[in-house]
Amino acid sequence: MLRPDYERGKYLLIIALVCLAGLCLKALSVEETDGQKDLPAAQKEPYKPKYQTIAHRALELESEVEGVEPNYELLDSIIDAAKRRIAASRADSKEEAIKVLQTIHDILIEKNFLYKDGIPLLSDSLQPQKLSVDTIEYIKKFDPERDTLWKYPSDVSGKLLLTRKQKAYALSHLDEEFHFADCNTLTFLYLAIGQVLNLPLHVAYAPQHTFIRWHFSGGSYFNWETTSGYVETDEECKLSLNIPAIAVRSGAYLRSLSETEALANIYSNRGLAWEERDQLDKAIVDFNKALAINPNFAEAYNNRGIAYV
Repeated sequence: MLRPDYERGKYLLIIALVCLAGLCLKALSVEETDGQKDLPAAQKEPYKPKYQTIAHRALELESEVEGVEPNYELLDSIIDAAKRRIAASRADSKEEAIKVLQTIHDILIEKNFLYKDGIPLLSDSLQPQKLSVDTIEYIKKFDPERDTLWKYPSDVSGKLLLTRKQKAYALSHLDEEFHFADCNTLTFLYLAIGQVLNLPLHVAYAPQHTFIRWHFSGGSYFNWETTSGYVETDEECKLSLNIPAIAVRSGAYLRSLSETEALANIYSNRGLAWEERDQLDKAIVDFNKALAINPNFAEAYNNRGIAYV
Protein backbone atom coordinates (compact mmCIF):
# COMPACT_ATOMS: atom_id res chain seq x y z
CA MET A 1 0.00 0.00 0.00
CA LEU A 2 1.27 3.49 -0.94
CA ARG A 3 1.75 5.95 1.83
CA PRO A 4 -0.92 8.64 2.19
CA ASP A 5 1.61 11.43 1.59
CA TYR A 6 2.70 9.74 -1.65
CA GLU A 7 -0.92 9.51 -2.85
CA ARG A 8 -1.49 13.15 -1.96
CA GLY A 9 1.67 14.19 -3.79
CA LYS A 10 0.60 12.29 -6.91
CA TYR A 11 -2.75 14.06 -7.04
CA LEU A 12 -1.13 17.46 -6.44
CA LEU A 13 1.24 16.80 -9.34
CA ILE A 14 -1.68 15.96 -11.64
CA ILE A 15 -3.51 19.14 -10.62
CA ALA A 16 -0.37 21.20 -11.23
CA LEU A 17 0.07 19.74 -14.71
CA VAL A 18 -3.58 20.48 -15.59
CA CYS A 19 -3.22 24.10 -14.43
CA LEU A 20 0.02 24.49 -16.35
CA ALA A 21 -1.66 23.20 -19.51
CA GLY A 22 -4.47 25.68 -19.04
CA LEU A 23 -2.05 28.58 -18.66
CA CYS A 24 -0.22 27.55 -21.81
CA LEU A 25 -3.44 27.43 -23.79
CA LYS A 26 -4.44 30.87 -22.49
CA ALA A 27 -1.03 32.29 -23.40
CA LEU A 28 -1.32 30.88 -26.90
CA SER A 29 -4.79 32.38 -27.24
CA VAL A 30 -3.57 35.83 -26.13
CA GLU A 31 -0.56 35.58 -28.43
CA GLU A 32 -2.83 34.69 -31.34
CA THR A 33 -5.14 37.63 -30.58
CA ASP A 34 -2.22 40.04 -30.29
CA GLY A 35 -0.81 38.63 -33.48
CA GLN A 36 -4.09 39.43 -35.24
CA LYS A 37 -3.73 43.03 -34.08
CA ASP A 38 -0.19 43.20 -35.42
CA LEU A 39 -1.05 41.72 -38.79
CA PRO A 40 -0.80 44.00 -41.83
CA ALA A 41 -4.14 45.51 -42.84
CA ALA A 42 -4.33 43.24 -45.89
CA GLN A 43 -4.24 40.12 -43.68
CA LYS A 44 -6.75 41.23 -41.05
CA GLU A 45 -10.33 40.07 -41.04
CA PRO A 46 -12.21 42.68 -43.14
CA TYR A 47 -14.75 44.76 -41.26
CA LYS A 48 -18.33 43.85 -42.12
CA PRO A 49 -20.67 46.86 -42.28
CA LYS A 50 -23.61 46.76 -39.88
CA TYR A 51 -25.93 48.86 -42.03
CA GLN A 52 -26.84 49.36 -45.67
CA THR A 53 -27.47 53.04 -46.38
CA ILE A 54 -26.83 55.44 -49.23
CA ALA A 55 -23.57 56.42 -47.50
CA HIS A 56 -22.47 52.78 -47.46
CA ARG A 57 -23.31 52.63 -51.17
CA ALA A 58 -21.15 55.71 -51.70
CA LEU A 59 -18.19 54.04 -49.96
CA GLU A 60 -18.71 50.91 -52.05
CA LEU A 61 -18.64 52.87 -55.32
CA GLU A 62 -15.72 55.03 -54.23
CA SER A 63 -13.64 51.97 -53.30
CA GLU A 64 -13.28 51.25 -57.04
CA VAL A 65 -11.04 54.33 -57.32
CA GLU A 66 -7.35 53.61 -56.90
CA GLY A 67 -6.02 54.59 -53.47
CA VAL A 68 -9.44 55.03 -51.87
CA GLU A 69 -10.13 53.06 -48.68
CA PRO A 70 -13.70 52.98 -47.29
CA ASN A 71 -14.00 53.39 -43.52
CA TYR A 72 -17.23 51.48 -42.86
CA GLU A 73 -16.38 51.13 -39.18
CA LEU A 74 -16.37 54.87 -38.53
CA LEU A 75 -19.56 55.33 -40.56
CA ASP A 76 -21.29 52.65 -38.49
CA SER A 77 -20.04 54.21 -35.25
CA ILE A 78 -21.60 57.55 -36.24
CA ILE A 79 -24.93 55.84 -36.89
CA ASP A 80 -24.65 53.92 -33.61
CA ALA A 81 -24.09 57.19 -31.72
CA ALA A 82 -27.19 58.67 -33.35
CA LYS A 83 -29.26 55.60 -32.48
CA ARG A 84 -28.29 55.96 -28.81
CA ARG A 85 -29.29 59.62 -28.67
CA ILE A 86 -32.18 59.95 -31.11
CA ALA A 87 -35.52 58.17 -31.10
CA ALA A 88 -36.50 56.66 -34.44
CA SER A 89 -39.53 58.76 -35.24
CA ARG A 90 -40.96 61.42 -37.51
CA ALA A 91 -40.90 64.49 -35.26
CA ASP A 92 -44.31 66.16 -35.46
CA SER A 93 -43.12 69.72 -34.97
CA LYS A 94 -40.38 71.83 -36.48
CA GLU A 95 -38.92 72.40 -33.03
CA GLU A 96 -38.62 68.65 -32.43
CA ALA A 97 -37.11 68.11 -35.87
CA ILE A 98 -34.52 70.85 -35.31
CA LYS A 99 -33.52 69.20 -32.03
CA VAL A 100 -32.93 65.93 -33.89
CA LEU A 101 -30.80 67.61 -36.56
CA GLN A 102 -28.90 69.60 -33.94
CA THR A 103 -28.10 66.34 -32.18
CA ILE A 104 -26.68 64.91 -35.42
CA HIS A 105 -24.66 68.09 -35.87
CA ASP A 106 -23.29 67.75 -32.32
CA ILE A 107 -22.41 64.08 -32.87
CA LEU A 108 -20.34 64.98 -35.92
CA ILE A 109 -18.54 67.70 -33.97
CA GLU A 110 -17.80 65.17 -31.20
CA LYS A 111 -16.51 62.76 -33.85
CA ASN A 112 -14.03 65.51 -34.82
CA PHE A 113 -15.54 66.51 -38.16
CA LEU A 114 -14.62 69.93 -39.50
CA TYR A 115 -16.08 71.64 -42.55
CA LYS A 116 -13.63 72.15 -45.38
CA ASP A 117 -14.72 72.87 -48.92
CA GLY A 118 -13.56 70.64 -51.77
CA ILE A 119 -13.69 67.11 -50.28
CA PRO A 120 -15.67 65.25 -52.97
CA LEU A 121 -15.40 61.68 -51.66
CA LEU A 122 -17.06 60.48 -48.48
CA SER A 123 -14.18 58.01 -48.12
CA ASP A 124 -11.73 60.92 -47.84
CA SER A 125 -13.85 62.57 -45.16
CA LEU A 126 -13.82 59.40 -43.07
CA GLN A 127 -10.03 59.10 -43.08
CA PRO A 128 -8.50 60.55 -39.87
CA GLN A 129 -5.59 62.95 -39.91
CA LYS A 130 -3.67 65.02 -37.41
CA LEU A 131 -3.96 68.78 -37.65
CA SER A 132 -0.85 70.45 -38.98
CA VAL A 133 0.81 73.31 -37.12
CA ASP A 134 -0.42 75.73 -39.79
CA THR A 135 -3.99 74.41 -39.50
CA ILE A 136 -3.94 74.79 -35.71
CA GLU A 137 -2.76 78.38 -36.04
CA TYR A 138 -5.45 79.01 -38.65
CA ILE A 139 -8.14 77.67 -36.28
CA LYS A 140 -6.86 79.80 -33.42
CA LYS A 141 -7.03 82.95 -35.54
CA PHE A 142 -10.32 82.13 -37.27
CA ASP A 143 -13.18 84.42 -36.18
CA PRO A 144 -16.59 82.73 -36.71
CA GLU A 145 -18.36 86.07 -36.34
CA ARG A 146 -16.17 87.91 -38.85
CA ASP A 147 -15.36 85.19 -41.37
CA THR A 148 -18.91 84.54 -42.55
CA LEU A 149 -18.34 84.79 -46.30
CA TRP A 150 -18.35 80.98 -46.47
CA LYS A 151 -21.99 81.26 -47.55
CA TYR A 152 -20.79 82.34 -50.96
CA PRO A 153 -19.24 79.49 -52.95
CA SER A 154 -16.70 81.70 -54.72
CA ASP A 155 -15.15 82.52 -51.35
CA VAL A 156 -14.88 79.10 -49.74
CA SER A 157 -12.83 77.00 -52.16
CA GLY A 158 -10.46 74.81 -50.17
CA LYS A 159 -11.05 76.72 -46.95
CA LEU A 160 -11.53 75.34 -43.45
CA LEU A 161 -14.50 77.17 -41.90
CA LEU A 162 -15.90 76.81 -38.40
CA THR A 163 -18.73 77.92 -36.18
CA ARG A 164 -17.96 79.13 -32.67
CA LYS A 165 -18.89 75.71 -31.27
CA GLN A 166 -16.75 73.83 -33.80
CA LYS A 167 -13.75 76.05 -33.09
CA ALA A 168 -14.03 75.63 -29.32
CA TYR A 169 -14.28 71.84 -29.61
CA ALA A 170 -11.34 71.62 -32.02
CA LEU A 171 -9.11 73.74 -29.80
CA SER A 172 -9.85 71.52 -26.81
CA HIS A 173 -8.97 68.32 -28.74
CA LEU A 174 -5.90 69.35 -30.74
CA ASP A 175 -4.01 66.16 -29.86
CA GLU A 176 -6.67 64.02 -31.57
CA GLU A 177 -7.22 63.11 -35.22
CA PHE A 178 -9.82 64.98 -37.25
CA HIS A 179 -11.95 64.49 -40.36
CA PHE A 180 -12.48 67.11 -43.06
CA ALA A 181 -15.86 67.07 -44.80
CA ASP A 182 -17.68 69.38 -47.19
CA CYS A 183 -21.39 69.96 -47.73
CA ASN A 184 -21.72 66.87 -49.96
CA THR A 185 -20.09 64.38 -47.63
CA LEU A 186 -21.80 65.80 -44.52
CA THR A 187 -25.15 65.55 -46.27
CA PHE A 188 -24.66 61.83 -46.92
CA LEU A 189 -23.79 61.24 -43.26
CA TYR A 190 -27.11 62.88 -42.33
CA LEU A 191 -28.92 60.76 -44.92
CA ALA A 192 -27.39 57.55 -43.57
CA ILE A 193 -28.58 58.35 -40.05
CA GLY A 194 -31.98 59.33 -41.41
CA GLN A 195 -32.40 56.04 -43.26
CA VAL A 196 -31.57 53.95 -40.19
CA LEU A 197 -33.77 56.04 -37.87
CA ASN A 198 -36.56 56.51 -40.42
CA LEU A 199 -36.22 60.28 -40.50
CA PRO A 200 -37.86 62.13 -43.43
CA LEU A 201 -34.65 63.60 -44.85
CA HIS A 202 -33.97 64.51 -48.47
CA VAL A 203 -31.10 66.07 -50.40
CA ALA A 204 -31.53 69.42 -52.12
CA TYR A 205 -29.08 71.22 -54.42
CA ALA A 206 -28.04 74.82 -54.82
CA PRO A 207 -25.21 76.13 -57.01
CA GLN A 208 -22.05 74.30 -55.86
CA HIS A 209 -23.81 73.42 -52.63
CA THR A 210 -25.79 70.58 -51.05
CA PHE A 211 -28.00 70.60 -47.97
CA ILE A 212 -30.66 68.59 -46.15
CA ARG A 213 -34.43 69.01 -46.10
CA TRP A 214 -36.77 67.71 -43.43
CA HIS A 215 -40.22 66.95 -44.86
CA PHE A 216 -43.41 66.81 -42.83
CA SER A 217 -46.38 64.63 -43.67
CA GLY A 218 -48.47 67.65 -44.65
CA GLY A 219 -46.06 68.61 -47.42
CA SER A 220 -44.19 71.40 -45.65
CA TYR A 221 -40.43 71.27 -45.09
CA PHE A 222 -37.47 73.24 -43.87
CA ASN A 223 -33.83 73.39 -44.97
CA TRP A 224 -30.91 72.45 -42.74
CA GLU A 225 -27.36 73.64 -43.38
CA THR A 226 -25.21 70.62 -42.52
CA THR A 227 -21.93 72.53 -42.51
CA SER A 228 -22.81 74.78 -39.59
CA GLY A 229 -26.08 73.49 -38.14
CA TYR A 230 -28.79 76.05 -38.76
CA VAL A 231 -32.09 76.52 -40.59
CA GLU A 232 -32.17 78.50 -43.84
CA THR A 233 -35.27 79.37 -45.86
CA ASP A 234 -35.47 78.98 -49.63
CA GLU A 235 -35.53 82.75 -49.99
CA GLU A 236 -32.38 83.15 -47.91
CA CYS A 237 -30.72 80.46 -50.01
CA LYS A 238 -31.72 82.17 -53.27
CA LEU A 239 -30.33 85.46 -52.03
CA SER A 240 -27.06 84.19 -50.55
CA LEU A 241 -26.26 81.94 -53.52
CA ASN A 242 -27.72 84.21 -56.22
CA ILE A 243 -30.01 81.52 -57.64
CA PRO A 244 -32.10 82.71 -60.62
CA ALA A 245 -35.82 81.98 -60.53
CA ILE A 246 -35.68 80.01 -63.79
CA ALA A 247 -33.18 77.58 -62.25
CA VAL A 248 -35.63 76.89 -59.43
CA ARG A 249 -38.62 76.51 -61.79
CA SER A 250 -36.69 74.08 -64.00
CA GLY A 251 -35.90 71.85 -61.04
CA ALA A 252 -32.13 72.35 -61.26
CA TYR A 253 -31.94 73.85 -57.77
CA LEU A 254 -33.90 73.87 -54.49
CA ARG A 255 -35.78 70.68 -55.35
CA SER A 256 -36.04 67.78 -52.93
CA LEU A 257 -34.44 64.71 -54.46
CA SER A 258 -35.35 61.05 -54.14
CA GLU A 259 -32.79 58.57 -52.84
CA THR A 260 -32.17 57.40 -56.40
CA GLU A 261 -31.61 60.96 -57.62
CA ALA A 262 -29.19 61.54 -54.74
CA LEU A 263 -27.00 58.77 -56.17
CA ALA A 264 -26.20 61.13 -59.03
CA ASN A 265 -24.13 63.18 -56.61
CA ILE A 266 -22.07 60.10 -55.71
CA TYR A 267 -21.32 59.30 -59.35
CA SER A 268 -20.47 62.91 -60.15
CA ASN A 269 -18.09 63.14 -57.19
CA ARG A 270 -16.47 59.85 -58.15
CA GLY A 271 -16.06 61.29 -61.62
CA LEU A 272 -14.08 64.15 -60.08
CA ALA A 273 -11.84 61.60 -58.34
CA TRP A 274 -11.19 59.86 -61.66
CA GLU A 275 -10.47 63.22 -63.23
CA GLU A 276 -7.90 64.06 -60.53
CA ARG A 277 -6.14 60.80 -61.45
CA ASP A 278 -6.15 61.70 -65.18
CA GLN A 279 -8.58 58.88 -65.97
CA LEU A 280 -10.87 61.05 -68.04
CA ASP A 281 -12.70 58.20 -69.81
CA LYS A 282 -13.87 56.82 -66.46
CA ALA A 283 -14.73 60.31 -65.27
CA ILE A 284 -16.96 60.94 -68.29
CA VAL A 285 -18.69 57.59 -67.79
CA ASP A 286 -19.55 58.60 -64.21
CA PHE A 287 -20.74 62.05 -65.22
CA ASN A 288 -23.01 60.40 -67.80
CA LYS A 289 -24.34 58.04 -65.11
CA ALA A 290 -25.08 61.02 -62.88
CA LEU A 291 -27.00 62.77 -65.66
CA ALA A 292 -28.92 59.61 -66.57
CA ILE A 293 -30.13 59.47 -62.95
CA ASN A 294 -30.79 63.20 -62.61
CA PRO A 295 -31.02 65.06 -65.94
CA ASN A 296 -31.35 68.36 -64.04
CA PHE A 297 -27.98 68.00 -62.30
CA ALA A 298 -26.23 71.20 -63.40
CA GLU A 299 -22.87 70.42 -61.73
CA ALA A 300 -22.61 67.10 -63.57
CA TYR A 301 -23.05 68.89 -66.92
CA ASN A 302 -20.33 71.33 -65.90
CA ASN A 303 -17.99 68.57 -64.72
CA ARG A 304 -18.50 66.56 -67.92
CA GLY A 305 -17.82 69.62 -70.07
CA ILE A 306 -14.53 70.26 -68.27
CA ALA A 307 -13.52 66.60 -68.69
CA TYR A 308 -14.11 66.81 -72.44
CA VAL A 309 -11.90 69.90 -72.83
